[in-house]
Parts: sequence; C-alpha cells; structure tokens
Amino acid sequence: MSKLFKLLTTMILALCLSVFFIACDKGGETSDSGDATTGEFIYELATGEDDAGEEYEYYKITGYTVTSEDALKMANGDFSTVSGKRDIVIPNEYNGKNVEEIAPAAFADRIIIKSIKFELDTKIKTIGAGAFSGCANLEEIINLPFIGKSVDAAGEERVLGFVFGSGTAVAGLTDVTAKAYDELTTTDLTFKVPSNLKKITFVGEKVTECAFFGFNMLEEIVMDNATFVGASAFSGCVKLISVNLPAVTFINDNAFAGCSALQRVAFGSALEFIGDSAFNGCSYLGYNYVTEDESAIKLVIPASVKYIGNNAFASCALLKYVEIGAGVTEIKTGVFAGCSDLKKVTANADIRIQISAFAGCNKDKLYLNGKKFGDVDSLLGSLAFGEIDLT
Repeated sequence: MSKLFKLLTTMILALCLSVFFIACDKGGETSDSGDATTGEFIYELATGEDDAGEEYEYYKITGYTVTSEDALKMANGDFSTVSGKRDIVIPNEYNGKNVEEIAPAAFADRIIIKSIKFELDTKIKTIGAGAFSGCANLEEIINLPFIGKSVDAAGEERVLGFVFGSGTAVAGLTDVTAKAYDELTTTDLTFKVPSNLKKITFVGEKVTECAFFGFNMLEEIVMDNATFVGASAFSGCVKLISVNLPAVTFINDNAFAGCSALQRVAFGSALEFIGDSAFNGCSYLGYNYVTEDESAIKLVIPASVKYIGNNAFASCALLKYVEIGAGVTEIKTGVFAGCSDLKKVTANADIRIQISAFAGCNKDKLYLNGKKFGDVDSLLGSLAFGEIDLT
C-alpha cells in the first residue's frame, strides 16, 4: 500500500510540475512545455518607446521550459540526467530584435539552473519581481548589469533580493533580512535567496545602498567597473573574504560593516572618500593564515583619499599594519578604535589625530611614523587612546 501511495504521489507531483510549466510562446499562443526542449527560453513580443518617443518592438523573456519527463526527474530529486542547461546565458537579441526585459517569475522554481550569465553589453533594462525566485541551486550570477529591477529603481526595487522575491520557503533557499531606503523611510524586508549563491560579477557603475545587505552566503564579488558603493551595500555579508575596488571613488557609510570574514580590501588610485563605519566590525581585516609579512597584510589607503569617516575601521581586531596616503589630513574619532592588534601606522607627518581615534588599541606596541605612539606626545597619546575625554 505504501509503495502504491508513493508512486501515486510522485506521479501527481510530476503532473503538477508539468502543468505549472505551461507558458505563452512568442506568438502569444499557449504551448505545453512538456512538448518543448528543456532549457529553451519563452519569449513575448512587447512595445516600448525610445528616447525620441518613437515606438519600437522588443522581446521579453517570460519563461524557461522544462519537459514533462524532466519534471518527473526533478520531482524525484534526480538532476543528473535532466537534459536542460544548468548554465544559462541571457541573450542580447532574438529574431533580430533586442531582448530588453525579464518578466516577473520568469525563472521561478527552475531548480536545475546553476548559473545565470548576461551577455556583455546586455540589452536588458528591466528584471521583474521574483524573476529568479525558487532557483534553489543557483550558485553564480555573471555580468549582472544593475542591482534590482533597473538602473533607476527606487526603494525595495533597488536591492538584489527583489529579483528573488519573498515566496515560499523550500530546501536550498535562505532567508535574507534586508533593508531598503526610500527618501526618509527605511523598510525591513525578507527575501528567499539561494543558499549556494557564492559569487556575483557586477559590471555596472553604481552599487546601490543596501544592494547586498544581509547576503550571508556571498563569498566573492567582482565589480571592476563600480565607481560608487552605497550605504550598507554589503553590510552583514559575513562570508565575503576579499574585495577589489579598482575604480571606486566613493564608499558610503557602513558599506562593508559587519563583514566579519573580510581579510583583504584593495583600493584603487581613484578613491577619494571612505564613509563613517565603512569597514566597522571587519574583525579579520589584515589577517592571512599563510604569512604575517607586512607587505602581504598591510592595509593601504591611497594618496587620492581625502576623507576617512568616524569609526571607519573600528573593531578590525586583527589589523596590524596601516599605510595612510598623504591626502588624508586627519584621523577622526574612532577610526581605529578597537583595533587591539594594531602595531604600525604610517601617515602624513602633520596629520591631526582626534580624541579616541585609537581607543582600545595598545599604546605600548603601536608605532606612528616609526616612533612608539606613547613617546610622541604623552597628552596626544592619552587623548588619542581615549584615556582623557575633553568633551
């Protein structure tokens, strides 16, 4: 009896999956995806307006086919012989027209997808709500052109969780508690994000505020073209290990706060601004399990930087060596507070040091420009280490 019940359950589940995958094809007629090849996109012709106000036609992706046979395999948890592509590429064109849109829920529950890649110079302008919802085995997104719905999205539509949605919890998805700013309002949001989403390559110029907030599974982010990193953009990305920011000019407040596993950050020569608490709580910053050689683990702040905000590197407990470029004229309150392992700081000889800039550091082992900090100026040292408060 139990075997019969199990067989009937599997057949019903497979039937439900195959019915679910019925979708509209490019001509607007319905077709059962059980008769289509797994891995084919489903397109719909749409109309838009160009910059001159002229109408034009483009295609949007509305679905991704799965055959009835493959649906049965998936219902049984068997992915090894599913014929569909696991690494999908979002095309720039179809039938001679641009592909500019991914519809809401277009790839919903396509659990065979392992990676999503946008072609370089993608024509995609809009990604709908929950477009990748339920893609429980997604591991990588390549050439992501913008964060959220579109380049000019606002509020909750400008965070990455928007494209994953907040649907039903299933195996392989993780709750991500994120935030979204909309003018003066802050909204707490919960999204269902693939647990194995480890790497994202972002090719846009602006990482919006809270873009990856709370993405606690993300291990690697590549953003060679980004010039701006918004407030709290990566806050709480606790598995992020290394970050290169070659083109970034502006890092806003709390951008990487709480990235507790972050060991290395490389700034480019265009960087000008590091906001308040930008790397606060990056407790492993400067750590290298292979070597303690200064050149390998030193935090280098380039000469292009003009401003470092309060508490910018606070509680980076394993940070040992810091080189501050000549463009910085002041070490503000709490910049290195709680950096208890800090040994050596080199900076402009005339740099000003605010009260409690080094609070919680070890004055007896910290050297500033080659001299033990406590010997430079006893009053300055006491103020900088928070031993005297003049406020």
